[in-house]
Amino acid sequence: LPVELQARVAEFLPGKAELLALRCSAGSCKQVVTRAVKHHDVYKRFYARNSLQNAALVAIGRVFGAGCRYLNTVSGFPAVTTALESFVLSTGGLLNQLSIEPPRDNHITPDTLLILCRACPLLKNLYVPRVPNIQPTHFVAVSQACPLLEYVVLPTGGLSPAETYARQFPRLRELKFVREWDSQIHEMPICFDVIAVAAETCVHVTRVVIPRAAVTPDFVARLLETPLRDRVTSLCHEIR
Repeated sequence: LPVELQARVAEFLPGKAELLALRCSAGSCKQVVTRAVKHHDVYKRFYARNSLQNAALVAIGRVFGAGCRYLNTVSGFPAVTTALESFVLSTGGLLNQLSIEPPRDNHITPDTLLILCRACPLLKNLYVPRVPNIQPTHFVAVSQACPLLEYVVLPTGGLSPAETYARQFPRLRELKFVREWDSQIHEMPICFDVIAVAAETCVHVTRVVIPRAAVTPDFVARLLETPLRDRVTSLCHEIR
């Protein structure tokens, strides 16, 4: 049978054990499995925890990475970051969602974040809440690498996304005015010049998330002066 037809049949195998068995059965089957995993559900959503060895993460990516569309992982130390890069590259640019939840005592670097983003041009959801020393130029670089992003969580230096990076992502579906949980800055958004740019740029926003402290007549009046008044269909409170 042609490789394409064998791969189509392999898509109906029940799980990873059967796919691995097929891959090991003959040299020609390696290509069959490589094609099949792109449409198989076995690793479409992959949760890599910090107990996973680096070599294992790289190996899983090599075999099943092409089928992964959602990756959630913990970045523990530099070696894991290298393995994470290898896994993301193995997806062939087809990743839609990337979530990296590093422990508080270790973080992903801005340069690594950009490497990962440049390997995921189809990314729509990005959740990386801790990236020490991230700068506005990095927000721009991320938006250029992943122009389809609709949901983004990045560090804001104590401010809210609406006051920092939101304006760089025109396809965002929601605009958040909530400050970071450990922020020492007053809850009320104050950078209205930046907020105005975000409201103008993010033309797909239909949902606004605000802290209760921000619901003042002045704040509402300022929002009504922006294009958000004609787009927003949902207004949500986030209690801190």
